[in-house]
Amino acid sequence: MEGRILENHAVEGVSLEGLKNLASEFLEDQYQTPPMFSAKKVNGQKLYQLARKGKTIDRERRFIHVSTFEIDDLRDDEVDFFVHCSKGTYVRSSMILVNV
Repeated sequence: MEGRILENHAVEGVSLEGLKNLASEFLEDQYQTPPMFSAKKVNGQKLYQLARKGKTIDRERRFIHVSTFEIDDLRDDEVDFFVHCSKGTYVRSSMILVNV
């Protein structure tokens, strides 16, 4: 795992039903910017190689589609979920759950 933690949030008060409601908001066509820590190539170089050198470059937003986002289980601070999405979707960066 690479990168750094940007924020920490308490998970108290998060409910399975609340997560399911929030997940439904991601079911749509949308645009997403690829994260710096990805294998996507820009000018022949993988973004993660640039990120490891401390560099950040502008990345083009890409069209993605999320057709299914199902929350299966919630245990303490872990969530089991299933996502069916288009090629090129970065779940780790687009599925940030805030204010659940």
